[in-house]
Amino acid sequence: MNLNELREWLEGRLDRLGQQVERVEAHQAQMNVTQVVQAKDIEHHIKRTDILDDFVQLLSKQLKELMEHIHQVRGVVKFFGIVSVILGLIATTLKIFSII
Repeated sequence: MNLNELREWLEGRLDRLGQQVERVEAHQAQMNVTQVVQAKDIEHHIKRTDILDDFVQLLSKQLKELMEHIHQVRGVVKFFGIVSVILGLIATTLKIFSII
């Protein structure tokens, strides 16, 4: 192989290497764009998740307050139930004794 052939062969190899480097750079640029888009998507998802977490905490607090209120109402209903049973017993007793 003479010097001209060696030079042509080396230039051909360098051209192919240059083309491969350009393809790698183009692929890397596309990866960078994809990474930026994914980062924005993740930020949006994190914001939505934070909003939903706050909403769940608010609902949990309101549900706890509602359950406390329901417990109080049940207590009042039980009280009135007991009072009505006692009044019923008194009325029945008075009827029984007034009839005898």
